[in-house]
Amino acid sequence: MSLNVDSAAVAFTFKGGMLPMTVMELSSADPERIRLQLAGKLTQSPAFFQHTPVVLSVEKLDEPHLALERICAVCRDHKLLPVAVRGGSEPVRQSAWALGLGWFPPVEEGRGRVLESVRNSPVHEVTPEETTLSAAESPALATRLYRGTVRSGQQVSAAEGDLVVIGAVNAGRKC
Repeated sequence: MSLNVDSAAVAFTFKGGMLPMTVMELSSADPERIRLQLAGKLTQSPAFFQHTPVVLSVEKLDEPHLALERICAVCRDHKLLPVAVRGGSEPVRQSAWALGLGWFPPVEEGRGRVLESVRNSPVHEVTPEETTLSAAESPALATRLYRGTVRSGQQVSAAEGDLVVIGAVNAGRKC
């Protein structure tokens, strides 16, 4: 079944994408300390911070209630545009949403969970008897494991088997 939709009637479409994003890892929840450090950074390279969207990472902070509104105000005063918060407790998540920011789970929670389930899966040990092939069996193709980001225009291949990429695969890549 297909939907015949007049393209003039479509106001938008959703597209998935991986956009470059600056992450500001907070090691202090004190807005004044953040203000002082940002002022110093601005003197070093003022053009870098002009209207830059940032994700505020609060993973290193152990504070259930954060002055998130004040921290966002400090960022905006220095031409940074907070767009989301990564990590934090439930009150921090609720504060982010109340301020119109997105929320991302902590890195170890978001990525480690999937890899952990693979790591804990049972491993089949191969015995020497299993390695001898009968005449009817053909050898399995080798699998290549690539760890890292495959960037636009980069080529990664496994000519004689499967390719498994553990990492981000950006648009325009060739696998």
